[in-house]
Amino acid sequence: MDNKPSMDIRLKIISITIVIVVITISIIGSGVILGVINFGEKYKFIGSWTMGNSTIPKFIFYSNDTMYHIAYFQNNTWNYEIKDDKLILNLIDGSYEKVYKYSFSKDNTILTLDSMTSNFSSVWYKVN
Repeated sequence: MDNKPSMDIRLKIISITIVIVVITISIIGSGVILGVINFGEKYKFIGSWTMGNSTIPKFIFYSNDTMYHIAYFQNNTWNYEIKDDKLILNLIDGSYEKVYKYSFSKDNTILTLDSMTSNFSSVWYKVN
């Protein structure tokens, strides 16, 4: 009988540990933690973006600093960086660069890009 209370305590500790692990994984997996801890502007970009209801054109930003642009007549892979509040895109072969001022909606699901070299402005909607 003396071992009974210590077994109950062990089971409670194991149960609490499992609950904490499950909650932690759920929070991180759902992305809630991204709103609490600032991982930088880059993480706002990561994912797929389209213009309006169209599936093309599309931007797909990856965490490895590359972006895949799907267009009507050609697709390109770009390197990207966020610097001085600007989005800088460089074709993977280094032959072309685009620089944009950017802004996000409050919930980070709408991205507005304003070209630094022309009067071009575009609005993108996060797909995932």
